[in-house]
Amino acid sequence: MVGASGSAPEGRLTEAETGYSENVVDGERWRVYTEVNEDLGVRVMVGDRLTVRERLVTDVTRGLLIPALAILPVLAGLIWLSVGQGLAPLYRMANALAARSADNLEPIRAGPLPAELRPMGAALDALFARVAAARDRERNFSANAAHELKTPLSGIKTQAQVAAMAQDEDSRRHALAQIERGVARTDRMVRQLLELASVDGAASAGGGVTDLGKVLASVASSLERSAEANGVELRCRFPKGAPMVQGDAVMATVAVRNVVENAIGASSAGDVVDIRVEEVADALQVQILDEGPGIVEADRSRITERFFRGNNAPEGGSGLGLSITMAAMQQIGGTIEFRRRDTRGEQVTLTFKKKVI
Repeated sequence: MVGASGSAPEGRLTEAETGYSENVVDGERWRVYTEVNEDLGVRVMVGDRLTVRERLVTDVTRGLLIPALAILPVLAGLIWLSVGQGLAPLYRMANALAARSADNLEPIRAGPLPAELRPMGAALDALFARVAAARDRERNFSANAAHELKTPLSGIKTQAQVAAMAQDEDSRRHALAQIERGVARTDRMVRQLLELASVDGAASAGGGVTDLGKVLASVASSLERSAEANGVELRCRFPKGAPMVQGDAVMATVAVRNVVENAIGASSAGDVVDIRVEEVADALQVQILDEGPGIVEADRSRITERFFRGNNAPEGGSGLGLSITMAAMQQIGGTIEFRRRDTRGEQVTLTFKKKVI
């Protein structure tokens, strides 16, 4: 041995040739690193008592742990306060919503909201506004429907009483004819109410594909007898090879049928109701032309309102047909337009988008 530090034990610290090793010297465990230089013929061993190393680790750990244990409660308190403060607006909003009655659709008033919650608050307020509008429409619809149904039913009841008390056959026949007309009007109104409820309750119906030729053929066939009964000629012209259109076939049928039915009702004996189809750019237009009195200019802005009957509306109408058509066209992404004809009558144009290839 050439040299050793003052605290080194006598003799070699380890028998290992090179690298790290652990060895027991004089009853103590040592961690030793050995390096050999063959050129100089020198072996260097550097070692530490493991007890010293463990004491050092313990001291370092104690030095870190004691301050951490003292700081942790403070950090936990700060985190609790900051999270509670940050979530307080959300809790206020939740409590405000939980305390509401089912009829309360007013905007949320839960105090000032942080920037992160403002979009959610605005979205909820917009949802409440839409639900309130839908509820008001339903209430108005129910009230108007009850009123509109009451009139023909009262008429049917009265005519039934007249028929029962009639002293002669002519009076009885007249009363029965009135009953038949009343039942027909009520039947049409109920059908339109069901159609309107179906259109209102449907999701967007613009994703399907419809053969408009089949729709028009079906409508013309179903209304042919009604047109003949009124002395009206119903014409339908559909070009061969016309492209398919976007939208649900049921909605398209509802839209076209109600316009054609209105046109027949507004026409007089000897008039013609003409159904034409024109292809324009990326759409197909269904044009329904009648020879009736047309729509009064003052009524045009309200003609698609529910239960609205214009000055020139045919007798026995309910004011639902065009509102149903408007709702159905909106569902399938189409449009409806009204234009007075140059001669006489009205032209209603339903525009359907072509199928996207």
